[in-house]
Amino acid sequence: DIFGPPERYALSQPINFVEGSEPPLLLLHGRDDKIAWLRNTRNLSARVRAKGGEVETIFYKNLGHFTLLGTLSSALNFKAQVLDDIAAFIRRHTGTTKPL
Repeated sequence: DIFGPPERYALSQPINFVEGSEPPLLLLHGRDDKIAWLRNTRNLSARVRAKGGEVETIFYKNLGHFTLLGTLSSALNFKAQVLDDIAAFIRRHTGTTKPL
């Protein structure tokens, strides 16, 4: 039980720590994720916006929790443009035009 007993689960949830002063966030979620719920990502995104923060959210078709992470490797990057989306986010928020 990595996050402690059930009564302490809330302490592990990022939504409970949003202040609105965080750096811009990029939230990525696979629509076939069976581990993390889509509503958690939607709720986190909404909380960040409500607190005045900046957040971008991208949902990927046909990707689960681990497959989304796997697309960062050369073996699975053909499944979705996750790495390109991350690079574009970084470029937008740093002003860099250099390859990442």
